[in-house]
Amino acid sequence: LKSFKWLWRRMEYLGTNKNWAKLFSDYGHMASSIKIWYETLRKKFPNKKLITIFQPHQITRIFTGRDDFIESFKWYDQIIIYDIYAAREDITHFDFSKKGKNINSIEELGYNFAKSCNWKYINKRTNLEDEINKAEEKDIIIVFSAGDVDYLIRKNINIIPTTI
Repeated sequence: LKSFKWLWRRMEYLGTNKNWAKLFSDYGHMASSIKIWYETLRKKFPNKKLITIFQPHQITRIFTGRDDFIESFKWYDQIIIYDIYAAREDITHFDFSKKGKNINSIEELGYNFAKSCNWKYINKRTNLEDEINKAEEKDIIIVFSAGDVDYLIRKNINIIPTTI
């Protein structure tokens, strides 16, 4: 136990943006963990707006788990889908035509997934940074990703270290 370093990126509190919106990062990329964190954060911050940024992990997971994700996210106040992280999947040879209607690329998949749920889709880092920077003190931002978005946020967002 003395050498245990705790869990990393399980609802890790990063700090705040310049407007005092709290920012969390979580490795969660499965619908079940996203739902559990909603329940936990809603209890902790009952009067705050919960904004989630979700970077889907793997193309196939969007096709197979679409309904589960929709159910898990339905309680959040705002949902932003960030560019899909296609880990272990060769997107140059991925046959989207067998998986969905009128989908020919990873960008179209992400956009169509977000649009069908009335969510926002972002595939540019600068647009993601803008969304995080404009959040206000009444907002809680939760980033769910097993991909590279956590690294991008830590590197490119001016996070003010604070305690909860």
